[in-house]
Amino acid sequence: MKVLYDYRPWQDFYGRGVARYIEDLFGECIKQLNTEAFILLHENGETPNFYSNSSKVHICYEKEFENKKFEKNEFDIYINGSACRLNASPATVLDEMYPKSVIETCRYKTAILHDFIPLFFQNYIWDDNQKISFALQYDVLRKFDHIFGNSKYSCASAFHYIPIEKEKLTVLYGGVNNKKFSSKNSSKPYSSRERKNHIVYVGGFASQKNYQGVINSFCKAYKEKSIPEDSKFYLICSASQGSKDEIKNLVEKFGIKYGKQVIVTGYISDEKMLEIVSSAKASIFPSYLEGLGLPILESYAAGTPCWASGVHSTKEITLPECTFNPFDEISMKNAITEIYHRPDLCEKSLDFGRTLLKEITWENAAKKMIRVFEQLLRN
Repeated sequence: MKVLYDYRPWQDFYGRGVARYIEDLFGECIKQLNTEAFILLHENGETPNFYSNSSKVHICYEKEFENKKFEKNEFDIYINGSACRLNASPATVLDEMYPKSVIETCRYKTAILHDFIPLFFQNYIWDDNQKISFALQYDVLRKFDHIFGNSKYSCASAFHYIPIEKEKLTVLYGGVNNKKFSSKNSSKPYSSRERKNHIVYVGGFASQKNYQGVINSFCKAYKEKSIPEDSKFYLICSASQGSKDEIKNLVEKFGIKYGKQVIVTGYISDEKMLEIVSSAKASIFPSYLEGLGLPILESYAAGTPCWASGVHSTKEITLPECTFNPFDEISMKNAITEIYHRPDLCEKSLDFGRTLLKEITWENAAKKMIRVFEQLLRN
């Protein structure tokens, strides 16, 4: 089986989130398939070095397809790492996302669908060109042979909004890189006394992330003395000076000192992130909308319970008692208070997460993906 793995989205994103998903899932597929693997990349950009010592992995660039290095139907399967991304020009979006020179070389076309966030947050689609660009990508996906959604919610959305037949959809939750997220608390029973008095948010500062709402909720809980005086809230994400200034203003409106109770780390190493997450009372994921919520799984792997929104994909991987309404700051404030005063619920959340991670693994996701590839070839 000759598979062409489109790693270009991995080049386009940061080293976390979608990029982490692509890297770990495709890497496990390459490991399991005892055949040559071909990686499609942009000419300019970072080149993955995680398979540089493997003789069965070959790097392919877009120009090689344009220059007819590969003949028609050279590959059995094409898998795009991230479908339906934004592109400014309808005139070029399809050539950029699904180049004709590439598509013609592949018998079966598949893709990973991460979310439909631009449909619901109009600041993502800022003009008519963006709307047309997004619509064109939907039209292409209807003609694909199979779509992998990173949650039940993503697959249900694909069925509703594209639409695409149910038999062409497969849920792939993904997994966790246990080497990166192994800590001293990864296998220990939860002990509130051994934890530091902070909670942690790992995510971005996009509008759907609801970071303003959760900051307000933490500050209200702190001002009302519903949580301990030395409580801290860490926001781990690459942050512009504008984002830091915005959060500083939010915090100081409550009379709380920015940088002491509410801390924006900026982009930090995986090792430093693991140190903060694994020692936290809990992590919190307050998004209005997500495709999956990989930091939730990573929190469990680090040995830390998680509270998350209960209105989209994150409720699929969160203990029901630890979900909240992200549109209601009182609901979020109560969740934050529970983190500090309900060690029994923290323990229950972590037990739930550890059980979940026995099933949600990159190994299982890759097996599922390969089964679909094999079925396409049989048909």
